[in-house]
This record gives sequence, structure tokens and C-alpha cells, in this order.
Amino acid sequence: MHYKFAKRTFHKFFIIFLFVIFVFSFVAFHLAGCRSITGSQPPRYKSTPGYPQVPLHPRAVDVKQHPDYTKYFVPSESDLQVIEFFTRELAKRGWRKVDRMGTGHFYRKGEKYIVITARNIRNGTEVGIAEYTPPREP
Repeated sequence: MHYKFAKRTFHKFFIIFLFVIFVFSFVAFHLAGCRSITGSQPPRYKSTPGYPQVPLHPRAVDVKQHPDYTKYFVPSESDLQVIEFFTRELAKRGWRKVDRMGTGHFYRKGEKYIVITARNIRNGTEVGIAEYTPPREP
């Protein structure tokens, strides 16, 4: 009689244990799925070669780093779309758009200044990124 009682008790605890594990797993997977759907984690972009604080456009191809600037091509996007990307992503990193001249868009963060040029060519946009020093006022 004592053996049957122990056997029934073990089965009850085992079933409760499995139920708790199932509920915990369900809740954990549900919360993990909700986090990725709502986008609580911002996308992380690679840095532009030579400019670690500037994100590399996710569709960038043919990246060429020169001593004074970095240049690459973004296929199938207009210059406006590329500049919107940089304005949005640089603002998240503390950069502020301060001016625009022709195809050049000027950004500032503290005492650092960069210029990003975006020019429509063929089936995409050519992007150039360089540091610059603003002229000193007399």
C-alpha cells in the first residue's frame, strides 16, 4: 500500500514539474518573439571604414577608403533616401545636421564635423564621407 502511494505521488509531482517547465518555456519564447516583432532592439549597422562613428549604409557596395575620404555606391536608392538614412542614424548617435550645400550635407558632433555627399548616378547613389574643418571667423 505504501508503495502505491509513493508511486502516485511521484507521478503527480512529475506531471506538475513538466507543466511548470512547459509554461515557463512558452512564456520565455513568447516574450522573445514579442521583443523581435516590436523592434525594441535597434538595428546595428557596421561603421564606415575610416569613420567609426558613421554608420555604413546597409546596401553599400564597392567601398573604397582613400586617405581623406571614403566613397561607396548604394544601388537602387535615391540620394534623398540615402541622406534620410544618414540623418536618422547620425541623430541617434548625437550628430546634428548643420548645413547643406549642393550635394553636400554637413553634420556636427561636438567639435567634429563631417560632410556626406550623395549623388544620383546610373541605378543608385554614390556616397562620399569626409571630415572637414569649418572656416574660422575673424
